[in-house]
Amino acid sequence: MRPKNYLTFFISSLSFLTFGVIEDVKSITENNVNQNVNKCSYDASQYRSLTKFTKNKYCITQNNRVIEFAIYASGNIYKNDMGALDEEEFQENEAENFLQKFSIENDKLVSYRCKIEGLTACEFNRVVIGEKIFFGYKGEKVNGEANGKGTYFWRNGDKFVGEWVDDKRTGKGTFTQSNGDKYVGEWVDDKRTGKGTFTQSNGDIYVGDYVDDKRTGKGTYFWSNGDKYVGEWVDDKRTGKGTLTAENGDKYVGDYVDDKRSGKGTYTWANGDKYVGDWVDDKRTGKGTLTWENGDKYVGDYVDDKRSGKGTLTWVSGDKYKGDWVDGKFDGYGKYSYPDGKIEEGEWSNDEFVKSINLNQSSNKTSTSSDNSELSPPNLNNLEKDIKGMFKKFF
Repeated sequence: MRPKNYLTFFISSLSFLTFGVIEDVKSITENNVNQNVNKCSYDASQYRSLTKFTKNKYCITQNNRVIEFAIYASGNIYKNDMGALDEEEFQENEAENFLQKFSIENDKLVSYRCKIEGLTACEFNRVVIGEKIFFGYKGEKVNGEANGKGTYFWRNGDKFVGEWVDDKRTGKGTFTQSNGDKYVGEWVDDKRTGKGTFTQSNGDIYVGDYVDDKRTGKGTYFWSNGDKYVGEWVDDKRTGKGTLTAENGDKYVGDYVDDKRSGKGTYTWANGDKYVGDWVDDKRTGKGTLTWENGDKYVGDYVDDKRSGKGTLTWVSGDKYKGDWVDGKFDGYGKYSYPDGKIEEGEWSNDEFVKSINLNQSSNKTSTSSDNSELSPPNLNNLEKDIKGMFKKFF
């Protein structure tokens, strides 16, 4: 748009300023907006913003007013009458006076504005601020149905670009959602089926197989925090064999059921500790072996991530406990062997030795190698001789 000289405009506007006509014009504008703005809404807007405020939308009223719907971080929507379509308007604010108009050009909403400075010529600055929001299908058709390559626009801002068969997304295509999520891959009968890549707005990425819109088959999931899973999927959940590598260096290799470690698996911590055994619902439950980085080792039962049941803990120092466990502690019957040969065998509670068990039911709280004879099982040879003697005596 060419520059304009508004000398005549300014001379005539002096009388406007004197009689407050500009205030009247503003009030008329406000009245017009109040009468027509109810025709528009955020969801019914015809143009989406191409400015840095990408969630904003623009609506053109029946009397050709341009209404902006701006979304704040709080989620609140603010309505703003920006000006007239195809008509120059004088506007002012605390910073400047300017002429403003809007136009529709090739399905784009264009803003023209020129700043008024004294009596100098005013040159309009052109900025494309919005693009037409299309609804429905645009592309190749056969017998009135989408067949071939085409694009479908949803009212909420979602968009699919790709291949169609009998009005359904079938073949290769890209589905971009208004929330920022994006899928690129194969489709069958309007559903993601085959190979594809799904990128979420939070940064998570899945690359792999889909069946009926769900992650099913083999695939790799990358979390935005650096974690990574490679393995099998069923109905959007990790199920089957898989490997999870955490950002901190921890690693699990084994079975999954419904997104949880269940079955057989090996968990290796970044510090070198390692567990090999059974899992149920993401917890060590069943038989397992835990080897610490320093060489200590436990072999036995687990319940809900704790040593519970029967098990043996062997220290690299030579200490060894074999017996019953409850919630990770010696509890029940057990035998603790010290490197110097000392032995504590009997009843344990909450990691504390309670009493020894011997033939005389002694109340001694400790037993050493010197009184092991009390805990030794009877000699089978002597028992056999005693039984034979009894038979001779009575028969």
